[in-house]
Amino acid sequence: MASELKVDSKTVRNAVKYDLNLRSYTRTPKQLLTNSLKEKRLERCKKIITWLKKNPSIVTIFSDEKIFTVETVLNRRNDRYFAASTAEVKGKFRTKHPAQIMAFGVVASDGKKMPIKFYKSDEKINVDTYYKTLRYQILLWLKTNYPNGNYVWTQDGALAHTARKIQDLGKSNFSNFWE
Repeated sequence: MASELKVDSKTVRNAVKYDLNLRSYTRTPKQLLTNSLKEKRLERCKKIITWLKKNPSIVTIFSDEKIFTVETVLNRRNDRYFAASTAEVKGKFRTKHPAQIMAFGVVASDGKKMPIKFYKSDEKINVDTYYKTLRYQILLWLKTNYPNGNYVWTQDGALAHTARKIQDLGKSNFSNFWE
């Protein structure tokens, strides 16, 4: 704004602050975890740490999915509004269904990693899709890289991961499986 008006940036800051009585606000993210969920996570983490201390030679396998979206990048720190209150700050509009692709990655605590699996653009990870990925790709990779079964399979609490079909597959086919 200062360069457009060909004045010093301090002049603009003073005008906004003192003459217009406006302040600069950022859009802040809100926490989605409740206190009870935080306590449950802490309890689970303590159990995991205890288990790992008892089994120091076990390799931990981590997996996760990520949806990559084709959308303009928004940097909240640089996207600022001058207003008298937060109620006057306009929202950031986005397209309803931007183009996206799902990727699934597996990495081990010893540094080994499975090649990233990309799903079709219209395909989401549901129970059946995740089952096929575990059964026909991940189990093969685990048996090739850890023939002695010295690993533990971990996953987050996504709905596809917590389904009974997935839990049964994990208990019966993985050498160590954290439900």
